[in-house]
Amino acid sequence: MKKNVIKLLLIFSGLLLLFSGCSERVYNRAQVGAINVSYTGVIEAVDPVKVEGKGVGSFVGAVIGGILGHQIGSGSGKALATMGGTLAGSIVGDEADFVDGYKITIKLDKGGEITTILTKDEIGKNPLKVGDRVKILVSGNRVTDIERIGR
Repeated sequence: MKKNVIKLLLIFSGLLLLFSGCSERVYNRAQVGAINVSYTGVIEAVDPVKVEGKGVGSFVGAVIGGILGHQIGSGSGKALATMGGTLAGSIVGDEADFVDGYKITIKLDKGGEITTILTKDEIGKNPLKVGDRVKILVSGNRVTDIERIGR
């Protein structure tokens, strides 16, 4: 029984790693060959926000909670513990399924401003700061990249 639980936990750990993404920028097929427009400007505001995650936290939490709950009791008590573990795991997983992000406001050199929300991962290791000169790439109605440029 313990071997099965360990196997399941290893499988779910592998799935979590699979869904967590990778550190380099990955583009989807729709972005290849897309026309991007660029603007330059200065960062006016960078406000921390929470962004909904990929939506797997609730599912993964429910599965793990159900597995752990199933280890408790016997008979109808085991069924109740399994259901309780599934529900509790789902709630905990849902709460954990948020990522840190920033609401960024940029005053454009040619007038006007752009406001967008990006996750910490999308910004990278060097967070943007108020006063930074940046180049903004826009495809359609979405900001696809913000990169720092010289002053």
